[in-house]
Amino acid sequence: MIEKDFRPGGFAEYMVKDMGMGVDVVEESEDERVAVLPGAALGTQMFSAMVVNGDEKFGTQGLIFVIERINGKTIEDVGLKAMEHSFIGIFDGY
Repeated sequence: MIEKDFRPGGFAEYMVKDMGMGVDVVEESEDERVAVLPGAALGTQMFSAMVVNGDEKFGTQGLIFVIERINGKTIEDVGLKAMEHSFIGIFDGY
C-alpha cells in the first residue's frame, strides 16, 4: 500500500459479492447458532466504497484509498514514517 502497488490478487468487486453473501446469511438467519460478523459487515462497506469510487479492479490493498478518503488525507500527507510506526509490532512472530 505504501508503495502504491495495487496489482490485484482478487478484485474488490468480488469481495463485495462474496462478503455480502456471508453478511446476508447472518442477517436473514433465525438460527441462534449463526454468529454476528461485524468485521465482515465493515469490510463489505469498505469494499463497496472502493467499487462506488471506481476502484473495483484493485485488490485489497486498494482499501488505502478508502482510508484516505475517510480521513481527507493521503499517505503522503501523513508521512511514510507515521505509517511505518503505526505498524511496528503488528507482524512480530510471523
